[in-house]
Amino acid sequence: MTKVLVIDDDSMVRETVVRLLILEGYQVIESAYGQAGYADAISEKPNIILLDLNMPIMDGFEVLHKLKGNPETERIPVIVLTARIDAESERRCMAAGATDYIKKPWGPAELQERIAIIVGAKELEREGYVTQKAKPHIFGDMVKPPGLFEPPA
Repeated sequence: MTKVLVIDDDSMVRETVVRLLILEGYQVIESAYGQAGYADAISEKPNIILLDLNMPIMDGFEVLHKLKGNPETERIPVIVLTARIDAESERRCMAAGATDYIKKPWGPAELQERIAIIVGAKELEREGYVTQKAKPHIFGDMVKPPGLFEPPA
């Protein structure tokens, strides 16, 4: 069963996401603050993390940097769920290693689809169908697989 960690200080948002994920059959861990979420990521080893940016004390940017800087958690996909709609926040998150960036308000179908895509990709990787070389590389504001847009040799 896929384990999802939801880190969000807004209890209404967190509870809505948790209920939605449970209905979809996911095992869910919830954390109300950045520090607790980071600790839960280390102890629970979730398959995916949903992370809010606007939290007191340790915000989502700091949590993301800590997650991606720790060998125990660096490979866990992180979807940022945020009210921040500015391009700079999105760029910062993607550059720091976020897997996806969803702006609030989001719909249940959008969240379910994004999680399913990432979980499916992780399963393919685990089964050996996706190699490290085939994964997209961040190139400025676009995701560019190796060899794409390059002139033939």
